[in-house]
Amino acid sequence: MPSVQSAPERATAMPQPARPTGNALTEAEMQAMAPPDDAPNAVRSVPAPDGPMLTLYNESAYQTGADTWMIDVLAGTPAYITAQLLDAAGEPVVGKTVSITTSRDSPLMTLASSETDEIGEVTFGVRPNQDGEEIVTVRAGEEEAQITLNVIADRARQWQGLDAIDGVLRWETLLESRVRYRQDYTLDVQFSDTVQALEGEVVQLVGFMLPLEATDEQSHFLLVSTPPSCFFHVPGGPAGAVEVFAKRGIEVQWEPVMLSGRFRLVTEQDAGLIYRLEDAELRELKLP
Repeated sequence: MPSVQSAPERATAMPQPARPTGNALTEAEMQAMAPPDDAPNAVRSVPAPDGPMLTLYNESAYQTGADTWMIDVLAGTPAYITAQLLDAAGEPVVGKTVSITTSRDSPLMTLASSETDEIGEVTFGVRPNQDGEEIVTVRAGEEEAQITLNVIADRARQWQGLDAIDGVLRWETLLESRVRYRQDYTLDVQFSDTVQALEGEVVQLVGFMLPLEATDEQSHFLLVSTPPSCFFHVPGGPAGAVEVFAKRGIEVQWEPVMLSGRFRLVTEQDAGLIYRLEDAELRELKLP
């Protein structure tokens, strides 16, 4: 049965830089991308008796549901996914053909099918060109696993690094917290020490408004790390969004905004959110 797992450190909600665009990865690149055995945030299902386990890895993968995993990627930028096949005893299955397909037939940066190596792994690269969601399916015999690409419009590239302003709380700091969905769809959150120290402090954030009301001015909305390409999905998952309660209504804007307010940790995550900004006010943001 399939599972998906992320690597231990995730620096930012923005997609990782593109890798060289050859027909295949070098051995050194594949070794560097190999996931550690104790990588957190794993979603595992019990394999059939004596059956293999297919696991997908990506250093930027995050959960959006109990068994749903997603990768944020800019349109036109490759996303690399490593598949690992282990037998019932936990030993690598070597020389097994593994294939990949995508729901939008996006171009592949690697072969569409390859055999697992000596550690039971094969790495695929996908370059999506259309913003929105694209499902990537990996198969090894009867085993199948899926992961969804949240493809962000290429125009978002111009906004990368906007939170690297003195006095602004970085999104990469918020993403240090570990979030896992339980089977009942509630959240199990481990806040990092850095984030816990911010509880109750007045902070500044730079991000994009995701309206929650059908009005021109919003007093309750989400602030997200990247321009939302889908209003039903928060880029970066629960750690990549902040629920905002403003002192007064703020006009909806599609360009980035800077807000200041009192930062709160949400310990009851029924709404799927873990951060809150109270008494928020709009501040001047000087765009480059």
